[in-house]
Amino acid sequence: MRYVILAAVLALAASNGLAASNKPVPWRTATPADSLAKPNVVSETWDLRAVSPDGTRGIVVRFWTKGNPWYIEWVWYTRGRGVPGTTVPVKPALHTGPGVSMKEPHGSGSIRRVGQRWLLDASGGSLNKSRTQLVLRSTRPGITMGPLPASGRRAAWLSVVATGLVDGVVVTPDGTMRLRGWYGAHVHEWATYEHYETSAFVRRDLALLWRSPTDVRVVWGLEPFLTQNQRLTPDDSSWRGISARLGARHSACAATVRRGGLKQGALTYAQPTTTLTARCGSGAALALRHPDGKIGGSSWVFGQTFTGLATSNVGGVGFLEQTIPDA
Repeated sequence: MRYVILAAVLALAASNGLAASNKPVPWRTATPADSLAKPNVVSETWDLRAVSPDGTRGIVVRFWTKGNPWYIEWVWYTRGRGVPGTTVPVKPALHTGPGVSMKEPHGSGSIRRVGQRWLLDASGGSLNKSRTQLVLRSTRPGITMGPLPASGRRAAWLSVVATGLVDGVVVTPDGTMRLRGWYGAHVHEWATYEHYETSAFVRRDLALLWRSPTDVRVVWGLEPFLTQNQRLTPDDSSWRGISARLGARHSACAATVRRGGLKQGALTYAQPTTTLTARCGSGAALALRHPDGKIGGSSWVFGQTFTGLATSNVGGVGFLEQTIPDA
């Protein structure tokens, strides 16, 4: 009888495209080419994000592409306050080389590589006064990971294309932020599923933590959809992903996680994680948390990606982010 049950479980896993999910997630050192648009995918985002060295302020400017509509999103943070955000609809624009470009009707912008630097220029146009000019300098190669299996034989990839220091200015409805020597990264993510596709995954997690400009930690993974119960109670045992350290030499390993801090609040359809502990084998754990529980995003756009400032048991500052498909 045990063999019959085991065979049924394996058949279910294979039908969901998870037969290879126990294998390590492939990874390698990133190159600028990892920021090029990917053909034959159905979701894709580019962003440039930065956090102040004291961890009290942060900014994420994200370009949502593929499908329709397309958006530029700003989310900005000051510890102890709410997390405002704003979004404008745009259209894809012609772009050459790594990065992405967007154009009106209600905003415009681009992320592009110039020499050894990454430049971001984004404007909300006449209907939205938000605008940003950022430079990612003193860059170091990041890490590219994937494919990461989801359900239904779909998969995701993520590239922390480059890390470094960020200078620039961000103008929002709440005021002006001036950045000088903030920790930052250019991140490109793509998948063969939609961000809102509940049959592919239940939750996707991303943590970026800087202990210094040359010591960066990354945790990335997802919980594939298996049962309806996962929508209310996260199943950490089914989570698949990777924990990496970017330094003089990169290292990465298959990780397990424990997520917590789920609280019902204003975001009534989703309860994002506010703590995440990642561990590789019997090694030391990396425990990340939102220092004040403030998370947010322009949820009316895709209804599911929430980002917050983060710190950890090993110190450092950065971001802890979770995507929950909009059911």
